[in-house]
Amino acid sequence: MFDLPPTPFTFQDKFPEIAGVSGQWQAAGTEKRAFTLAGTSGEVEERKFICGDIVYTAVHFCASDDSFHAFRGVLHNSGAVNVAVESAAMCSFSCNPDSREYFCMKRLKAEKPYSAFYHGENFEADNVVIFHSDGKMLLFGFLDQHRHLSSLKMSDRTSILIDYFNSKLFTASADYDGTVLNAGQTWETQWCEVFYGDDFNAMLKLHAQRATAVSGIAPRNIPSPFVASSWHYFAGHISENMLATQLQAIRERKIPAEVYQFDGGWYEDIGCWKADKNKFPNGMKKAADMIRAAGMIPGIWLAPFIICVESATAQAHPEWLLRNRDGEIVPFRCSRPCAALDLSRQDVLDYIEKTFRELREMGYTFFKADFTQALFMDPHPAPHDRSKNILECFRAGLLAIRRGIGEESFFNLCGGHTGAAMGIADSQRTGHDTYARWTSDNPAPAWHRIRQCMFRAWMGAWRHNDPDAITIRLNNTTLDNSAYGPISLGDMNDDEARTMVLHQFLAGGAVAFGENCRELSDERLQMIPKVAPSAGKTAELLDPWNCRCPEKFLTRISSAPGNPEGFNIYSQINTSDETAYCIIRLTPRLTPPCKSGKFAVADADSQEVLGIFPAGAEVRGADIPPHGSRVLRIVPVPEERTAFPVISDGHYAGTELTAFNASGRDFTARIHHPWQRQLQLTAALPGTDGQWEFAAVSLSE
Repeated sequence: MFDLPPTPFTFQDKFPEIAGVSGQWQAAGTEKRAFTLAGTSGEVEERKFICGDIVYTAVHFCASDDSFHAFRGVLHNSGAVNVAVESAAMCSFSCNPDSREYFCMKRLKAEKPYSAFYHGENFEADNVVIFHSDGKMLLFGFLDQHRHLSSLKMSDRTSILIDYFNSKLFTASADYDGTVLNAGQTWETQWCEVFYGDDFNAMLKLHAQRATAVSGIAPRNIPSPFVASSWHYFAGHISENMLATQLQAIRERKIPAEVYQFDGGWYEDIGCWKADKNKFPNGMKKAADMIRAAGMIPGIWLAPFIICVESATAQAHPEWLLRNRDGEIVPFRCSRPCAALDLSRQDVLDYIEKTFRELREMGYTFFKADFTQALFMDPHPAPHDRSKNILECFRAGLLAIRRGIGEESFFNLCGGHTGAAMGIADSQRTGHDTYARWTSDNPAPAWHRIRQCMFRAWMGAWRHNDPDAITIRLNNTTLDNSAYGPISLGDMNDDEARTMVLHQFLAGGAVAFGENCRELSDERLQMIPKVAPSAGKTAELLDPWNCRCPEKFLTRISSAPGNPEGFNIYSQINTSDETAYCIIRLTPRLTPPCKSGKFAVADADSQEVLGIFPAGAEVRGADIPPHGSRVLRIVPVPEERTAFPVISDGHYAGTELTAFNASGRDFTARIHHPWQRQLQLTAALPGTDGQWEFAAVSLSE
């Protein structure tokens, strides 16, 4: 029983529920033994059940210190006949979560993770659910997420005679969807862990650490580059001439992009990954050479898991198309009629690997793989090899890509499963595409992207978060009359633009921009140095139970030149259409370590120093306009009376400052500014009578 007021989650000790296995289950004994899970010692109880030739072992792990529990199942086919398995329940709990809040994670990038107040509804999540009541939280989450699809479901109980007050059933299940358990074969489901906590961010961090440990797959650790992308302004209107113009503008405007990445539109057809000779008459190797000559890494987009059904490749290999149980091709909506590829086939995997290897040999070392969610769009896919479940197929496809691009290339995954790419992808999209319009209905307003991204930000422990590109232009001219023509439009005001730039900083991962580098105004361009290149610091959610969208965040900078104790960055966005207040209290939750017990607080956009405040004080920043944001830097005041840096007009994380040495009121500072511009630095200087003065200086490399 897991106690979470007002009523507990009560473990249901019952016979296995294995959809696809018919007959009467018989208990066949229980064993207990010492066991270590995720580096934690404890004990497992293994209860064995038999139904015909199928043996199911229900496994329950309990940590020695009772810090967490975990459940999984082991299925074994002892017979000579293969068996198709639909699902297997790992654990079930009777409950009644009324009067509680819950956080629900969803699998695909376009779906919306959310927190909500529970009103008795049934729901389904994919990898994590957190229930919250009176400051106490209970997390359910899957650990080794590369094995199979899984679900956490809240449903109505069919019988409540024994446990009258708990009318709901919460179940963790392995979803196999007809995958065949071959004769003599054994499957282990994922572990589903359950534990208490009182800190939303700390619980998700701990869950991510345990998932890494249990999977045995080390996340990749390649730094995330600053990317210029063609899609968000040009869509498919790309060409060799366009590339030359953009590279020249990047050089002239001293934009420190490390990658120039072609997005959709460079190829003959989806699935025929050869250059469109009308756009690139000299081929894609020439384009890669142009990017490399400009001092950047060549990047390129593909949709490797789908194919146009009218393409030459699909016509030559109709057997490559994924079908569902009814024998129908699994479609994927795109600019052309497309279908998912069957990644259970080795010849398809060989084709994917060869495609990526050829592009790598042309000089591309940054790869974006899009629309990879295609495998999961049909509820009942039926791969050619029915012994492979669809998540195994998905991961096999990712591994084929990695073999093709090599270990040294950067792999940006867009779409697909949010947990199964661990150890393969370097970054992964956290939500919908971005647009340069706050109120876009295609597919949702801009703040929806912030909600999607920040509720998935904890997954940055496995790969870089990718919140999509900065798109902040002002433009009222469409590219053309096609469906993608309006992508070039932009109507955000300055406050909205700054909020969407801040969104990139909060994600703490990949930073990209998708603009016409010749036409973007200087005013909008100068917003981007606040977040680019990436500082690699993911923000914590201070209000995760804001059911509309989290709006308050904290980023911790552990140490910095002149600030050995580091500093914290409080960010607040206003998703509403009304003005909001920005008021904080300097509690231990918001402040960095500080021996003096005093803090300097400054506005990171206006450079205004709000003052020196004691711990516990209330600080009011400027009001936040509709759709706007406010960023406050909280800097510990040193015990010794010597100068220290407070704020600069550069990166929110202060990454340009490389050295700061002070003695009394005198100081020297050095900077390295990727944007090759002056930096205005405001420092605090010791004054008379224990007061502090503030001085702004301009610094150049």
